[in-house]
Amino acid sequence: MITKQMIEALPTAGWTREQYDAHTPALNQTRLKLLLVSPGHYLANTLAPHKETEALRVGKLVHMFVLEPERFTSSVICTPGDAPKKPTAIQRAAKKPKPETLEAIAWWDNFEQVSAGKIVADQDEYEQAVSCGKALAAELAHYAVTPVATELSLTCTYGDVPLKAQLDMVTADGYIEDLKTFGGDYITPKKVLSTVYSRGYHIQAAFYCLVFKQVFGFRPKGFRMRCVEKAAPNATQTFELSPELIAEGGVLVQQGIETYRACTAFNSFPCYPKEVIQLKPWKSDAIEAITFA
Repeated sequence: MITKQMIEALPTAGWTREQYDAHTPALNQTRLKLLLVSPGHYLANTLAPHKETEALRVGKLVHMFVLEPERFTSSVICTPGDAPKKPTAIQRAAKKPKPETLEAIAWWDNFEQVSAGKIVADQDEYEQAVSCGKALAAELAHYAVTPVATELSLTCTYGDVPLKAQLDMVTADGYIEDLKTFGGDYITPKKVLSTVYSRGYHIQAAFYCLVFKQVFGFRPKGFRMRCVEKAAPNATQTFELSPELIAEGGVLVQQGIETYRACTAFNSFPCYPKEVIQLKPWKSDAIEAITFA
């Protein structure tokens, strides 16, 4: 059983997301999954500037709404749907701007002053985040989930490889909980299982369980996903990954760590192997990951 005292004793207990991101060169689950595509893809990701997609922005807002409601209220501001079109630099520099341009400039100058230092979301993103957040909060309340930590940063070494993970939630009964938003798909068991494989959520689960054990000395009770559909009616469902599914992910986690160890040791990050690959009929239960043996 994990307690708040155990959490508070961690040197990473009070880390912000910025502190977590700055903890390099530790390997996280996202980049480990890229290593399983190829070390070259991993390296490109580490060197490329980060681009935030709309889906990622909404996901972050949903997480904040559920896990940090006070921060959401104080830090997020919505651009009204009826806001005037933002003036261009040319319009601002015009010698005789139109009256409506002057009104738009005044409106945006005031809005930028009010929103300074805050996260600005457009109306669609904001409303989607709130509706999904409320649905997930209700899902957690239905199961009487009792968190002992949210947005928990963990760091460790596995052999000589530094690892890090930021867990959405750890509960009093010993589960790792992860919030998932689904756009364009229903969260039926079959579709969610397909998504688990396509997005590597079983790898994420195994990675989190490994880091958790390295930090606390025992394995978590399990890994659960609290899922919500982005579209109305924002249906929710809870899924627990089976030990067999996490074990499959664990095999790939070990492969990713070994690949990372070898690539960093030789400072070599190849892309796909140079060999002819014969394509065969797809097997739905196949575990796909490249090897460099």
